[in-house]
Amino acid sequence: MILREGMKWTIPPAILSVIFLLMAVQNSKVLPVFLIFAAITAIITLFFRDPERRIGDGVVSPADGTVLQIIKRDGYHEVHIFLNIYNVHVVRSPIEGTVVGVEDVSGGHKPAFARGAEKNRKVRVMIKEQGHEWVVELVGGLLARKPISWVRVGDRVLKGERIGMITFGSRVILRIPEARAKILAKPNEKVVGGETTIGEFL
Repeated sequence: MILREGMKWTIPPAILSVIFLLMAVQNSKVLPVFLIFAAITAIITLFFRDPERRIGDGVVSPADGTVLQIIKRDGYHEVHIFLNIYNVHVVRSPIEGTVVGVEDVSGGHKPAFARGAEKNRKVRVMIKEQGHEWVVELVGGLLARKPISWVRVGDRVLKGERIGMITFGSRVILRIPEARAKILAKPNEKVVGGETTIGEFL
């Protein structure tokens, strides 16, 4: 499945691919141009893919990618996940709960893997579960200028449910209440959004 947000990026090169393919039938010199636009279409389609997931146990990863670091701060475990351009960029809820806050936070546009990237522009989603507040931050990067949230305050979300996306390389920060869950994820671990168990409830 392809995200609707990706259609505006996918359709133009796809149309040009068809046009240049038809031209290449008459003139083989146009074939390289067709191949370029076909490759662009394939890459964009790959980026905006949205596969179904088999939801894992416990606290699941909110995104595909690599765990950069895990920090204890202010009563929370912070799990930082880096998404490269080849990862699925749909962000999912790590637990079942109710959305109690959605904030658009201004900031910079450093590469998502760089130190200090957590201060980039982001969308912060707060989810209340069993009296605890969990935080999922969709952090933009050098190209990912505006993360997108698909939820609003008052929405009830299921574990693994899609809550937003970030485009073209980014970072997701999950803040897990220390009193509510134990961290199982480790730095440099590859995780799959909605499937990989990164914590267990206490």
